[in-house]
Amino acid sequence: MTNGWNSASHQTGDDIIVFGPFELNRTRYELLKNGAPVTLGSRATAILIALTRSAGEIVSNRELLREVWQNTVVEEGTVRVHVALLRKVLRDADPGNEYVQNVTGRGYRFVVPVRHRPELAGKSSGSRTSIAKLPVRTAQRRNNLPQRPKSIIGRDQVVRALADRVSIQRLVTIVGPGGGGKTTVAVGVAHALAERSPNGVCFVELASITEARLVANALASALGLSPLALDPLPDVLAFLSNQSLLLILDNCEHVIDATAQLAERLLQSASAVHILATSREPLRAAGESVFELAPLELPSEHAPQTRENLLECPAIQLFVERAEAYMEDQFAADDLRQVADICRRLEGNPLAIEITAAHVRLLGLQMLSATLDDHLFLSIDGRRTAEVRHQSLRSTFDWSYGLLTPAEQATFRRLSVFIGRFDLDCATAVVADGDLTAIAVFESLVSLARKSLVSADTRGGIVSYRLLDLPRAYAREKLLGSGEQEIVRHRHARMWCSVGAMQIQAHVRQSAQWMDVFGERIDDLRSATRWSFSASSGSSLATKLTLTSLWFEFVLAAESSGEPAWVELYEYILRGAEGALLSGLEDILESSRRRDETPVLELTVLQQIERGRSESKTALWSLWFERVIKRDYRIAINLANAARECGSNASAHRAALVDRMLAVAYHYAGDQVLACRHAQWALDAEEPRLTTAPVDALLRCHTRSVLARALWLRGFPNLALETALLSVAEAQRSDSPRLLCTTLVVAITVAMWCGNSVAAEQSLRRLHEQSTAHSLEYHQLWAECLRTITATPPGLQEIEPLQLSMDPLTSSQYLDLLGSLREELVSADAMVRAEAGRSGWCTAEILRVKAERLVRDNGHDVNSCAEVLLHRALETARRQGARAWELRTAMSLARLWKEQGQTSQARALVSDVYARFTEGFETADLKAARDLIQQLTPED
Repeated sequence: MTNGWNSASHQTGDDIIVFGPFELNRTRYELLKNGAPVTLGSRATAILIALTRSAGEIVSNRELLREVWQNTVVEEGTVRVHVALLRKVLRDADPGNEYVQNVTGRGYRFVVPVRHRPELAGKSSGSRTSIAKLPVRTAQRRNNLPQRPKSIIGRDQVVRALADRVSIQRLVTIVGPGGGGKTTVAVGVAHALAERSPNGVCFVELASITEARLVANALASALGLSPLALDPLPDVLAFLSNQSLLLILDNCEHVIDATAQLAERLLQSASAVHILATSREPLRAAGESVFELAPLELPSEHAPQTRENLLECPAIQLFVERAEAYMEDQFAADDLRQVADICRRLEGNPLAIEITAAHVRLLGLQMLSATLDDHLFLSIDGRRTAEVRHQSLRSTFDWSYGLLTPAEQATFRRLSVFIGRFDLDCATAVVADGDLTAIAVFESLVSLARKSLVSADTRGGIVSYRLLDLPRAYAREKLLGSGEQEIVRHRHARMWCSVGAMQIQAHVRQSAQWMDVFGERIDDLRSATRWSFSASSGSSLATKLTLTSLWFEFVLAAESSGEPAWVELYEYILRGAEGALLSGLEDILESSRRRDETPVLELTVLQQIERGRSESKTALWSLWFERVIKRDYRIAINLANAARECGSNASAHRAALVDRMLAVAYHYAGDQVLACRHAQWALDAEEPRLTTAPVDALLRCHTRSVLARALWLRGFPNLALETALLSVAEAQRSDSPRLLCTTLVVAITVAMWCGNSVAAEQSLRRLHEQSTAHSLEYHQLWAECLRTITATPPGLQEIEPLQLSMDPLTSSQYLDLLGSLREELVSADAMVRAEAGRSGWCTAEILRVKAERLVRDNGHDVNSCAEVLLHRALETARRQGARAWELRTAMSLARLWKEQGQTSQARALVSDVYARFTEGFETADLKAARDLIQQLTPED
């Protein structure tokens, strides 16, 4: 027999299959290559037989164990060993081809087509089933398709959908960014339809065509024609007029006009020809149906990040498959979570994922993740055998950038200053100049969107645009090389002061959904603010204050007052002050702090800068918050009063905002009476105009949370818990997960102060559920921290400040709060601050804890020192109106006096404080006080 088939060994009825150069007799357990036996162990042969019976499908380890080892008990690692042996034998016998694919976490798959031996003899080139709805013509079949991909991860549904569309539509164009897998999908569709196309499939690769006039020549060559005329198109059309085939026009973008004209002529002259094109932009030809190829599906950030869930995601499947081709070990569950983050940042682009995955062995996941922030990532090499434009991401973008007009190139690189979404007005403000008109910017923006370099979003009736991370990294590199970066950054900052400011002010407070429109732009505002405070920006103080004001409005509405955005903003302000960018204003602030006087001069400076504009008031509020963060509570109070003077003719709403500022400042400073007063005034002022706008709901909830804390400190525990739960209920109605979590933290705190374990546990459960469901990492830290505090037995000496204290956003204020919940968490630093008078609202409690710890660690020898501390704590609590701290301190001092024999004095002290409470008698501290009074009462 010819062709290497050794039929003499075949017995009638044997189950014989063929794949590649191999022939496998599954009845006799024999493997041949070109008629020669291939040595393979019995177990490995049995695995090969099992895999070929389910060729193309995943066979799990458990299924292989059951089929190959049957009733024998072996470890799962045994399967891995024999599969590795099988792969080595096949690889050695047929270098360059892979037959068995390892599907991480799921099993193995035989990826090569399998045919039964009897079918080879009967195979012929006779009639085929025609493509649906295509007229059948008798003509010679042709098929010059590239090899079918072994697997097209995550694209099975896309291939099926496109095959159906191509069967109906005569011109379909797959459109998407470079490296998105357009050619791979097109080849997959062509193979799916090849058997149904009467005259086969013709694949035309246009990437190598340098001139538009050569497009028809490329088609003629692919068809095997050798026309004599200079223009081959008439001969091509005449040839195709009686053909029924599928034509693949691949990589059309650089000869888009010529390809569109050719497609239209083919549709007119060859009625049985169907065309599938790939391009980075539509052909815009008559009769075209455009199919936008989406990125590979990414794992949801809100779904559980389990190994099983992550491995079901196509983007991660591709990454793992490519990476493990270069690795010995499989990815662990924690590694897969990092892979998921990398795939998200690569935005599901298959080429970017493949290139990145191939370098895991050399660079590791952490370094690769860090490299994504660097434009050098664009230079990482891909496959050596790939098309030139796909050998690195920079090559891919170089190809696209080179096809742009000068106006499009300028627009593309200047848009790189935007982070997140922007609209046409914002783009025009940044891009347009004397050489590039507003109309030219509009035309370029639309063209870039067509070319898949800019993403357009029309949801909600508002058209917005965005550069994805990879194109933006490339465009930013081009901007840096153009010498335009500083002027474009300056325009970007000014855009926020003009167009951006007007857009925000037109929407804020008018729509409960305004954050849905502007929420994604907070990173862009951060970028503009950061640049304006840099040494090289040359931005005016007015620009800095305007950006600061916008940030204040934005962050306040974004419910981030306790999170990084605030802290980061004020770091910019302080850094700018140290660099003399805000030296005049900061000097006045420092001077007023030293004299502890109202900073009237600040107000004057701001009014001179922005006379008659709201930015001056907002800048004062921003500086107020900076003082709260830095624990300058007295200055914060002065700034709030200055803001009231600045807005003497302002609306009731602005006046209420000042009262909120004063309530916060007085609460942290330690004046709980004034804190309650201003908080209540603010809430009363809002009562007639209750709205559901996100900013108003946020402010009310925060005010009520401050009021709840101050009420507990003043000795109204029941009212405090009721107020905290009212804040939670309003946050629930606002449909804001972050605000709800913020109010739940306060409710848990107050409940724990009250000793109400049921209320604390209920709120803690909700905090954990909400923060996890919405991926709110900051509040997840709080949930973990509070859970640990509630679950740890009292009195444990070595309890740590927990994970929250390790968070870089956690200030000493939050650690003080933790110390008020568990005495073990009061740190030495907190005690130093308290003795220096810099702990504000919790000074008395920290001093009390220090006295208790002093006696516990040193015995009665330090009683006098402890008594001094307790007297100071008692005086501080009385001065601050903090009856809750006064009661705790009185009990600690009474216990000390009891040991010294001063029982009656101890009883009188506790009884006096206890008698001034009017409610909350079943809370923990009041019950403890009642028990102590009873212990101190002499028996009759």
